[in-house]
Amino acid sequence: MPIRFSSSSDAIACNPEGLARIGVTSLVFGLLEAIISQKQHHQDKMSDVPSVQAACLKTLNDETKGNWDREVDHHLDRFFPDWRNPSRTYTVPDEFSYKTRTPGSGEQAEKKFFELLKKFGERRSECMFVIHSSVFAQMFSTLKSEQAEEFWLTGEHDFVVLHKEKGIIFFQVKAADTTKKTFSDGKKQLEKDGQSLQAFLGRDLQDRMTKHIIQESHTHQGFVTPSGPSVGNPPNGEDCENVKAFFEANEQLLQRRQRLQELVGNIKAINNEVHKFPGFVVMPNCPCPKDSATKPANGVFMENCENVEAFSAWWDQNVKRKMDVKQELFEILVERFVGMALGFPPPLGDSNKMIKKQLDGCMERGLEALLFTPMEQWISSVCGRGKRWLLTEKVKELSQKTDENILVVCSSKPLSIKLAKEFNLAKVASFEDLLSELSEPESCFEQRREGRVSKVLERLEKGTVPVEHYDHIFVYECEDLYGDWPVLFEKLLKDVKEEYRSTQHLWFFFDPNKFLSTQFERHLQFLERGTRLFKVYGSTQNNFNQVKKYFETAVSSAKLPEAGHTPYGLPIQWNDSLTRDDGVEAGAKLIKEYIEGFRREKVKDKEICILTINEEVRGSIISELERIQVQCQNATDCYKNGEDKVVVESIRQFKELDSNVVILYDPPYCLVSIIENAGAKLVKEYIKQFRRKNVKDKEIIIVTINEEVRDSIISKLEEIQVQSQNSTDYLINGEDKVVVESIRQLNRLDSYRAVIMYNQQHCLLPGTEEHVKSLLYLAVSSCVCKLVVITTKRGCKALKSEEGLLMINSAEEMINIAEEMINIVSFIIERDVPETL
Repeated sequence: MPIRFSSSSDAIACNPEGLARIGVTSLVFGLLEAIISQKQHHQDKMSDVPSVQAACLKTLNDETKGNWDREVDHHLDRFFPDWRNPSRTYTVPDEFSYKTRTPGSGEQAEKKFFELLKKFGERRSECMFVIHSSVFAQMFSTLKSEQAEEFWLTGEHDFVVLHKEKGIIFFQVKAADTTKKTFSDGKKQLEKDGQSLQAFLGRDLQDRMTKHIIQESHTHQGFVTPSGPSVGNPPNGEDCENVKAFFEANEQLLQRRQRLQELVGNIKAINNEVHKFPGFVVMPNCPCPKDSATKPANGVFMENCENVEAFSAWWDQNVKRKMDVKQELFEILVERFVGMALGFPPPLGDSNKMIKKQLDGCMERGLEALLFTPMEQWISSVCGRGKRWLLTEKVKELSQKTDENILVVCSSKPLSIKLAKEFNLAKVASFEDLLSELSEPESCFEQRREGRVSKVLERLEKGTVPVEHYDHIFVYECEDLYGDWPVLFEKLLKDVKEEYRSTQHLWFFFDPNKFLSTQFERHLQFLERGTRLFKVYGSTQNNFNQVKKYFETAVSSAKLPEAGHTPYGLPIQWNDSLTRDDGVEAGAKLIKEYIEGFRREKVKDKEICILTINEEVRGSIISELERIQVQCQNATDCYKNGEDKVVVESIRQFKELDSNVVILYDPPYCLVSIIENAGAKLVKEYIKQFRRKNVKDKEIIIVTINEEVRDSIISKLEEIQVQSQNSTDYLINGEDKVVVESIRQLNRLDSYRAVIMYNQQHCLLPGTEEHVKSLLYLAVSSCVCKLVVITTKRGCKALKSEEGLLMINSAEEMINIAEEMINIVSFIIERDVPETL
């Protein structure tokens, strides 16, 4: 009867010969295969891996025991989703930070090489991790006088490169300008780097390998299963069941023996491969020795570090051997070096603070010079915190130095409230509030749009309205303003002598994304001559890569925007669990789960913003969240009262604002361009499809080229029993009828879920494309650190695609896709207006 062991320590105590039979070499280098086995049977084997005990308790009942592999893998998944097969170069940490305020030549040399490696990897799309300043402490064994002697091996890896094809590469950086003595010191440090790797393979993973080795040793001696027969003792031949079991057990035994032999062979191969991993001494300040006899083969010198091209040539010549890097080995090395470099990352709240601090530092360095630009400026930059940083810093500077009058105007009401709290000594107003202040009491329709601005200018010209003039005027979100607003602000500027004009400021801030506005044409000449900020500082690279999908510049000569910093930040988190049948209750429940998770990671409620497609959805989400005990507020209330509640706001109302954590709920993702002859009957078919998907009639709008076509469609729809109304009637009565309106009478599309653009091929004003892309552009731009997108499976696929949305090109496809869509945005475009609909 075989002996059964309850633990690996019992096995060693009771059967040391079995362990000896495996051999010390297999024990040491079998560590890698153990991890491989654990990867293949992750769930079954997880209990074999030692757990880690945390020092602090989350609750009084929390033992905080966690599995080391699981914890490390969890954090790697969080920060590097493709870490098992990296698709680009990652630097860990993301930026090089000096350890002292006055860095020495050594740190400066390391920073130079860090920047070089980063640019090299990004330009060539090398699939690798670059870990810098990684401290190690390993127990190392060596033979002395035929006895094993152990000692602590400590040090720091200047740079460790984990390459998917090249394996592991060590770099030691020296700042000296000659190779004398310094190069040999670097070689000694490289030896320690290699020894630390050996110590890691031979010591640090030994505990989690032991049980695996013991199990294999049992099999080697003939123990197939804890209760099964041993080899050479077959059961009675008359017992068919036992005979069958015996032969099955023997088959398993042979397979396990063969696997053990393969294991030992693989271990030896991997061990041999590890010793071939290269190491190099980097001397960016030292010219390469000209004498071939004294030129070190493993050196990287000044000539190799001049630029990316020079380093690429060196790399291709010296790191050209592709190595047999097994997938499991690569994952182990990433867990060891990247995982340990990360440690256990701080909670999301602390990560947000660090990311924001990094971005703010980059922004200050990149934009500070613009604070001293001349009096009149037209400044264009993509949505984000860059323009707002310039505005904030300039207004604060003027407020501290002078007692002159300052006016700050923006389009967004919530933003005006936020800025008013920041600028105590300046007057801050929304554009609408400023016009109301300068206007006479008039009817709502007379005060709208361009006509309203014209009447204010007439009053200012006649001098019939008391008005305050300002020394400095800053106008934000100019792309949303209307009428002859530049003239308006020029008239509000103080009239001073020419010699004092240079001390005044009249700054206009624009977002040049053509999907945001139709106002660019009339101001294009000023934007062409103005200051264009194509470097983006207020958003992490992961978020900015999504923003770029929805940006197209209105200034033809402008460069496309690019990130002005290196922090990639946290990856976007995609949730594709929404379905067509989900109501607001399911959405709110899902949002609450995220909020509770963020709270556990030290994120304050007011740092979380849920963005919705329009104000109606915003109201529904607020009501449902408060019903399930989540306190909420809109953006206006947030900046008025400053309470620690979750912010829920429509995308439009949150324009040019930002939040550390953004949950984008059910965004639009579909752009439809259907060109065919269409009449009232086809329109009715679309309406019926939308109704089946719980879209209310008042959420459907048919947009026409003019009022004549609008009235005709309303009449024809009524004839086929589809109740409809124009937008004015809808605003007055609010009835649940399909809305039909001309493009000229239409203000915004935000409150509609289904938009049918009827006969729009001749219309130059923005249609559904502008609507969808502008919403997605504004939503993603508002996130500083962590972005979560909650959508459908199709929506997730569309948003993650290269185009960033879904294109539909036929009526049949539109009707089919409606089955899975939530926010439906569509075109019906006629080639010719039919005589009878």
